[in-house]
Amino acid sequence: MTSILGLVSPQVIEQFFRARSAQDIADLIAVVEASGNSDWLPFGGTDVNVSAIEPGTNPPLQLIERVVNGYDGWLELMKARHPQDEPRSPFEAAQLWGQIPSGGVRMLSDKQKRDLAERTVQVRMAESGLDSRPTVIVRDHGLGIHPDDYLATILSIHGRNKREKAYLHGAFGHGAATTLKFSQYTVIGSRLAPDQLSGRPDLVGATVIRFRSPRGNEKFGVYEYLAAKNGPILRTPAEAADETFRHSHGVYVAHVSYDLKSYTADYKREKSGLWGLLNSVLFDPALPVQMQGERRKDIDGDPRASSTGRIASGNAALLHSRPEAGTPDAKDARGAITLLRDSFTLQLSMNDSVEVEFWVLDRDAETYVAADQQLTVTLNGQRHAARSRQWFKRLKFSYLARVMVVHVRADGLSYESRRATFSTLREADVKEGYLEEVVLREVSDHLSRDRRLQELEEALHQADLARAASKASDSLRRRVAQRMDRALRGAGFSGLKVTEEKAKDTKQPTIKAGAGAPGAAPREARPPQPPKPISDDAHLKFIPTTMTLEPGPHTIRQGAGCQLLLELDAKNDYLPAHRGDLRVSARMPTGELNPKITWRGSSRLLGGKCRMYFFAEKDASLGLITVEVELKTPKGMLRSASQLEVIEPLIQRAPAATTTSGLPEIQWLKQKDWPPDWNEQEVGDVQVSRTVITIRLNEDYAPLQASVTRRKGKAIASFKNRYLLSAAVGLWLQEVFIEDKDSETFDDAMKAARRWIAAAAIEGIEAFEEKVDDDDE
Repeated sequence: MTSILGLVSPQVIEQFFRARSAQDIADLIAVVEASGNSDWLPFGGTDVNVSAIEPGTNPPLQLIERVVNGYDGWLELMKARHPQDEPRSPFEAAQLWGQIPSGGVRMLSDKQKRDLAERTVQVRMAESGLDSRPTVIVRDHGLGIHPDDYLATILSIHGRNKREKAYLHGAFGHGAATTLKFSQYTVIGSRLAPDQLSGRPDLVGATVIRFRSPRGNEKFGVYEYLAAKNGPILRTPAEAADETFRHSHGVYVAHVSYDLKSYTADYKREKSGLWGLLNSVLFDPALPVQMQGERRKDIDGDPRASSTGRIASGNAALLHSRPEAGTPDAKDARGAITLLRDSFTLQLSMNDSVEVEFWVLDRDAETYVAADQQLTVTLNGQRHAARSRQWFKRLKFSYLARVMVVHVRADGLSYESRRATFSTLREADVKEGYLEEVVLREVSDHLSRDRRLQELEEALHQADLARAASKASDSLRRRVAQRMDRALRGAGFSGLKVTEEKAKDTKQPTIKAGAGAPGAAPREARPPQPPKPISDDAHLKFIPTTMTLEPGPHTIRQGAGCQLLLELDAKNDYLPAHRGDLRVSARMPTGELNPKITWRGSSRLLGGKCRMYFFAEKDASLGLITVEVELKTPKGMLRSASQLEVIEPLIQRAPAATTTSGLPEIQWLKQKDWPPDWNEQEVGDVQVSRTVITIRLNEDYAPLQASVTRRKGKAIASFKNRYLLSAAVGLWLQEVFIEDKDSETFDDAMKAARRWIAAAAIEGIEAFEEKVDDDDE
């Protein structure tokens, strides 16, 4: 082995690229060090680098930084080869240089996705000797790095390599150096693309990064990299290089024995494998990525794992591929069917907008998206924030919460708003500030007012009622509602309707919606029906000639929004494709523009209809205003107008259970009727729709059954009624007042709290019974 200016044999370099375990790397390091011409130098050029490298606590999320760097390596190469092009974002760059349609990766065929991924980025799972810590290899075929440039690029900390390049990802990530903390060793190799050498020698460089523990009086350790004596990166001539870089270029990074947490299963697993990680965090990426696996578990699950592997293109693409109900593709579809899919743009201010798309599936959405990520906020296609199913319940979508997915694309936010919204550390999901108070507030307002979603929620609610094994009597429902009233009054709510008056108990189960006379058998449960398909545009025109805005006046509350239906005889997606030709204004009775009523955006035009979304500021003047819509077409100007009445915001009121419907629905569910996530340790839950609150109690809850078996005759019914009263009120109060934690453990915390509620109810009843028994004696 020679050692002139870092030059080593190609066989040693290649062995670093073939190493898979920590022992493999240790043996190679010993070989290099034995030559006497090697050195260890501090990563980033400073021995105070721990604080910059170790802020992350979520290794799977930090791994994504390597994939994103791989994307950027390929985009850098394309820019170098097309210097005259000036794409303004990674999406524009990918579309320009990867021949991707304007709709993104989701619009490519499977073959096109594979061809593109195979020449851009691959991620491979390999054995490390520790099943819980596989070796993860990220390889790109991009620009690559010359060995002389390592210190200014891939071995730097907080460099400014991407600051002036709008076509690259970055700016709101902490950098791939955060992955070093979770690897026993990290191998980095690269070859600069031969057509970009500019007269420099064609070399393959390699190094290893390790963490060195504190020595002597040192307070902390240091991350350092292996170099030749006096600093050059280990290198070998490309013409003599072995397999990895002989006929290719780009960057190779191997995280040896990486702490991948809960994603170490077979690489194609939807929740616990590489497939689940990449598709969820890269929710709607600018480019696809090829996944491969060479571990035994990968090959056993997929014989092609180590060769062709699979292509990940994001959960948005997976959801987009699901057929829509009512279409021919839905008849024989495997997997979920889309009951409803739509998208819209919200113009939050002059400089800020977000694009929103949503899907409603015919089954649990967790097949495609984890329950804690059913609302995903992305920047450059990467997840930067998420909300769990609990977020949907705040919209009174308790049933849709299981089957609905929302994607908020935040690329249209200004730099100032992005800075106020996102953390530079990917895993630091922002729970307040601009994201919560502006972006998600208006997204939720828009979705909650969508009549189609309201109808689907009610259909799911009615189907649930029809499945109920038994329901509480009217007197028990009234007693629960009365106790709700008292609790709400104490918390400052108003608008309460339930009184303390006694009502005659019918002693009959409440008639289910759609049933006939008292005592009649309930109708058979029907699955929720999707909205009537409106996507057919065969009868519509390429250039519209008529436009009608839904007549008013419609109410809009201060600090909230409303939707008006716009009918336009144009082909699908004419709006917002021609958004630049659309003018929308709100005017006061005097004819002046009303700056406090703004048009936030519109949904897709489907079947000649779309929804226009308006928002009233908190200090908007009360009274009537006129909204006008103008659309410039090649055949002339189209105009339409309607009226909105600005009214005061709602005062704090009780939930629907104690207002419009008067009484809550209370159901007993036996094991055969359990929802998918229930078991014998589930107490029950609360489902809140726009018109009623439904409290579901588990009749086969194990502690309840244990108490029931200790009783006989009428004592059983008496005990269950008392339990129902206490448990129903406790569950309902928890739903109303529980702090919204929106964390990975939120559902488990809620279930634990329910068990405490039920335990307290049982204990209270039994204590009461013991007192009664003592008094009788």
